[in-house]
Amino acid sequence: VNNVTIRKLAITRYTPPAQMGAIRGGGPARTQSTERWVLDSLDVHHNANLGVRIGNRMKVLRSNLHHNGTINIGGVGVGILVDGVEVAYGNNGCPNDPGFEAGGSKFAATDSLIVRNSWFHHSCGPGLWLDIDNRWYVLENNRSEDNVREGIKIEISYGGIVRNNAV
Repeated sequence: VNNVTIRKLAITRYTPPAQMGAIRGGGPARTQSTERWVLDSLDVHHNANLGVRIGNRMKVLRSNLHHNGTINIGGVGVGILVDGVEVAYGNNGCPNDPGFEAGGSKFAATDSLIVRNSWFHHSCGPGLWLDIDNRWYVLENNRSEDNVREGIKIEISYGGIVRNNAV
């Protein structure tokens, strides 16, 4: 389903399949993703696996993503905007390896991802993680602190701009 808006809602205690999210905007490939979802002012917490799995042209705005099983937000997609989001306590207590599928966020194979004005903290893993094949991304005006691993981790990605972040 495309063109979905979810606003001012709490989503908690959901158990999606491994590597999927309580909110599932996309699948393991861009071609398996939804289009043009807007998630605004949500409280997504205490779900197994991911809190939010992104989809193409998704906007995640002014939301609080915390205490989700492995990762609070992540996935693949084109034209993603994450703005004004608090991302905290992903993989809380470190039940999963903090170097594999765990932490605050993990984005892979994105094109034109923008993450700005957001706060990544107290996760067991990286705070803001761009895994493989992210291109033409912008990470700006974010704060990342008190994570078990890197504040900002960028792997095998290119064409990005990283500016005005506090780590």
